[in-house]
Amino acid sequence: MPDVPPTPDHVLTHEQMDGLRKINSTAVVDTLARNGFEPHHVYMPRLKNMTPGQRLVGRAVTVRFVPARPDADAEKPGGEESPEYAAFEIAGKDDVIVMEAMRDKRMSIGGDIKFLRLKQRGIEGLICDGGIRDMHVVKDYGIKLFGYDKTSNLGTRVGTPFETNRPVAVDGILVRPGDYIHADDDGVVVIPRSVAVDIADKAIEFIRTNPKGTPFCLSVSFNAAHAEDADKTNHYPYPPSEADLYRDVAMPRPKLDGGAAHESQPQFLKDSLNRERYFWRWDEPEKYERNLRNYLRMLSGLDRNIGRVLDALEAQGVAGNTVIIFMGDNGYYMGERGFAGKWSHYDQSLRVPLVIFDPRLPTAMRGRELESIALNLDIAPTVLELAGIESAEQYQGRSLMPLVRGVAVKDEREGFFCEHRMKHADIPRWQGYRTAQYMYAHYFDQPGVNEFLHDLKSDPDQLVNLAADPAHSATVSAMRTECRRLSNLYAAAAEPLPRVLMLGDSISMGYHRFVVEALADEATVVRPKENCAGTTKGIQKIAQWLELDGGNFDVIHFNFGLHDLKRVKESGRNSNDPCDPQQADIETYERNLRQIVSRLKSTGASLIFATTTPVPAGVKPHRAPDDPARYNAAARTIMKENEILINDLYGRAREKLPEIQQPANVHFNATGSERLAGDVIRHIRTAIRRRASN
Repeated sequence: MPDVPPTPDHVLTHEQMDGLRKINSTAVVDTLARNGFEPHHVYMPRLKNMTPGQRLVGRAVTVRFVPARPDADAEKPGGEESPEYAAFEIAGKDDVIVMEAMRDKRMSIGGDIKFLRLKQRGIEGLICDGGIRDMHVVKDYGIKLFGYDKTSNLGTRVGTPFETNRPVAVDGILVRPGDYIHADDDGVVVIPRSVAVDIADKAIEFIRTNPKGTPFCLSVSFNAAHAEDADKTNHYPYPPSEADLYRDVAMPRPKLDGGAAHESQPQFLKDSLNRERYFWRWDEPEKYERNLRNYLRMLSGLDRNIGRVLDALEAQGVAGNTVIIFMGDNGYYMGERGFAGKWSHYDQSLRVPLVIFDPRLPTAMRGRELESIALNLDIAPTVLELAGIESAEQYQGRSLMPLVRGVAVKDEREGFFCEHRMKHADIPRWQGYRTAQYMYAHYFDQPGVNEFLHDLKSDPDQLVNLAADPAHSATVSAMRTECRRLSNLYAAAAEPLPRVLMLGDSISMGYHRFVVEALADEATVVRPKENCAGTTKGIQKIAQWLELDGGNFDVIHFNFGLHDLKRVKESGRNSNDPCDPQQADIETYERNLRQIVSRLKSTGASLIFATTTPVPAGVKPHRAPDDPARYNAAARTIMKENEILINDLYGRAREKLPEIQQPANVHFNATGSERLAGDVIRHIRTAIRRRASN
């Protein structure tokens, strides 16, 4: 057997792993997200459960494939010493073989004889981002398998197993040996080893602390109805269990199938992401048929899993006393108006299904369809009433149980405020007010025609915009006034925006305005008016900077280095002579930076350090092009010791340096500053979200 690193010892007990097997993958993703690991860090939605209905939990033993090439084949161990066989021999019960197969469905993973060895070893299962062969035989082995698809017996020679128990990237997600894998019909999740115990305990806490016969509240969320945007061919990867559904059923076209319904839209909606994604999913007949059929298969798989939850309630003997609330999170364009996605004010985007089933109601009261306005923010008060708990005063929603029970409600809401304010270059922002009869919307960033008014009684398809119709000017004015009143009311009642302090040199000053503009509705961004220069000045001024505009910052994004490495005269004046010393040599820089970091940490803010950007040859005052890498290496060590997030602006700038940096100058053009700002914005948003979830 080749020299293979050992798999790190288990950190989860059998009890914890068994507890995880009772939790679905979406609950695990939610728990990880609340602990700083967002779905794009841990979730592999494109991997299918090749053994539908099975749930897999185990410690990762990894195998990495590389593209096939004769010289690479010659280097890898062969025969029984192949990395695949090496993984099989070191894995056992409660272990999962995790294979990086380069996200290629043509890859032929495993096979009858190989999987027989997995069965003999009692291995929990295998996941890979390639094709799995011999499924007609392997399905009888009782091994849990997750992959991109089935493949032919021989497959295609596109990759070769190269290493065992090294970090791998499966479906683009990092998996390290000793991490834990949780997988079911909804997807595959990696639970980082470093937090596995905490995540497992939180995920199974509900089960351990809920004695039989005790009232409970369980929230189950599914990702299955979402498109896989990165895979335009297999856009809606349905569970294999639903593969035969709708095979010979012609897919109906949407009622508002493009044409005039699309042409009547303002240009900013025609140019939006709603239109772009239409061409991903619905624009061609074959594509439409395939995607809609597969989407319905996804929904059927979701329905099947909801049925499993309901069956579990029956098995526990509590179905007759358990209220079920079923709700979607957003509407979805299926080609209507020539759109895809959501985000805009039309009913296809705005409305969601809501079903409340109370088995204690008389049969005659079941199956009713109510016209009353119900909102997603009503769910929390509804659950609280069911639990016998008084709703919090600050809740905007109200319990729906009076409506469910058929009790007359004197103060039913006349309308509600709605909005989509996420900042995205291709998604126009808007706010609106909707009543039973009218829908008003204002796309406040757009010039020209940016208001809509639809009469939902006479025009339920919202084909006519009455906003400019003089006959409806009074209605428009009243709806506009109420929309603005509620917008201001909710903004005033909201928590203060997070406070962000930016400290840095003139590079920071260049991208600062882009950051302020992008985060205008998300954070209050402050920076000193002066150039923060190097660490020497930083030590002198840090206390003053931390008190800017009242201090008390939630996030601090900072950088020092570009001034430290420049050459200066003995007088301290800038120098163009490479023989003169740096303003702060590397040892002084480290000492100063440690002192600054210590002061910043004492504030309790979330810290982000930005690496020093590249220095071209010939700049004045003199800076050596190699120095940023040296100073950044020293800074990285300090940040790692202090567990501070690093924003690698050095690496980001190098990707397109000739296009974004001024000639023989450390500064960037406007395009470059905006590019750097994008990374700063992303890191600040991440820090804000993590802070909010803790």
